Amino acid sequence: FLSKSPFLIMASFIDFPDALKCGLPMLTAEGAMAAEYAAEMKDIWNQDLCTRRPAFIVQPKSAADVQSILKAYKAAPEPRPPLAVACGRHSARGFVDGALVVDLSKWKSVSVDATAKTVTVEGGAKLGDMDAELSKHGLAVCTGTNPDTGVIGLSIVGGGGFLARLHGLAVDNFVEATVCTAEGELVKCSESENADLFWGIRGGGGHFGIIVSLTMRAHSLTNLAVVEHPTFCRKAEPQTKEMLERWGAWAQEAPNEVGGLMVVPCGAPVNVIFCVSANASVVPQEKLKKKSVGSSSSFFKNPMKWSDIPGLCDLENDTFGGSFRIGGKNLRLMDYHAGAQTYLVPHQKPGHFYEAAFMLPTMTPEAAEVMARMTKTNIAPNGKCALLVFMFGGKASEASNEATAIESRDYRYWVIVEGSWEYSKDKAVNDARKAAVAEWTRKVRLELAPHGLKESPHVFEGEDEEGGTGLRKAFVDSNIDRLLALKHKYDPQNTFPFNKILNKEDSEEKKE
Repeated sequence: FLSKSPFLIMASFIDFPDALKCGLPMLTAEGAMAAEYAAEMKDIWNQDLCTRRPAFIVQPKSAADVQSILKAYKAAPEPRPPLAVACGRHSARGFVDGALVVDLSKWKSVSVDATAKTVTVEGGAKLGDMDAELSKHGLAVCTGTNPDTGVIGLSIVGGGGFLARLHGLAVDNFVEATVCTAEGELVKCSESENADLFWGIRGGGGHFGIIVSLTMRAHSLTNLAVVEHPTFCRKAEPQTKEMLERWGAWAQEAPNEVGGLMVVPCGAPVNVIFCVSANASVVPQEKLKKKSVGSSSSFFKNPMKWSDIPGLCDLENDTFGGSFRIGGKNLRLMDYHAGAQTYLVPHQKPGHFYEAAFMLPTMTPEAAEVMARMTKTNIAPNGKCALLVFMFGGKASEASNEATAIESRDYRYWVIVEGSWEYSKDKAVNDARKAAVAEWTRKVRLELAPHGLKESPHVFEGEDEEGGTGLRKAFVDSNIDRLLALKHKYDPQNTFPFNKILNKEDSEEKKE
């Protein structure tokens, strides 16, 4: 169906706005709301998705609005456009050609209960919206590293971040949620109420409905100790391999309060180690005074000694095989919300992306060799691609594989393959650039596949394409069975098809 021209698809639903009597404006590419539609299609982080053409965009601002949309959708006569849901507008499956997009981005409510140490987010609240409220109370939540990401969309597929090794994944910190089902009914779920659904949304994504409200545990934290070490490698490929091996080995043994990543850019003879400690017993927690929230001003004078910080102290003199550090030793105190949570923003500004992600069990010499070769020798066709290798393990690995819907708990690294390119107005040139980046992304995944990787449940475009390693490998059989049972219970007609974990083929297999 979706292989057809989006314009032909939209034409087949020309009368649908009149049939969908939900009381909310319907943005379309043509007609009275065309200007509003065009503006919304420009405001997407991955600007490659701006070329897509949903049939309609509807923007609820409350749970009641979501109910009205879903009830009207079910009542509308066939043919109906497929339904897609957008939260923070990062997912490749949020804005789909020919779909009715329920775009939650205008609904950004966040409330903090400082006494209970919980935060509740609604609809399309982004990580930056949530962090702004949490920072007022000296609290932090374990999800995400990019303030532009939608909180709910990221969290329901796991939700990692700098605090995951200390406090677990976002799904390990869920308290309760409210889900609007395909029938337009609001269902609350928690450990004690509709526990099956609560289990399913903790890693199972948006298969069972639209999560209109999510409450998570928050943790006391204001500042982090931070090490940022750009490291030059005279022999780019062999030294990058050694850095990955040695940093990877260190990361497995680091104390739980230490998190971070190694950034391995394509082509450049430099790799960046960025690691943090959230050990509040040794990291000063007084609110830092700052002139602005910019990336440079989020670093402050260092009141700490290397020997004060378990784990990070190992990084004082170790280049992990690199030639030398650019800028020397670098231990600093950083505001968690204004600094660490915005650290990757300069590297992840809106642009044209083709991404994939996976879990890696161990940093073997063979896996390190593939990553070094694909970033320093067999590189992407431009210098805008990189591998982001996040530390996993710690508290994030303590839960059993069956405790939540997400698996791969015993894996130690989460890797994002970040492909990007310079946009060209010449369609043929732009398509060729994207195709080259996509091919490099696929090669990285295929060459690493023999080294035990499993898919991440995050929805990136690079995992929808031929050449993936098979998402079902990310879930144990018992979890697949439970997820399918929940899908049949809460969405038997597959009203929410644009998710990554289950599909109609899975459901048909299960029926047989």
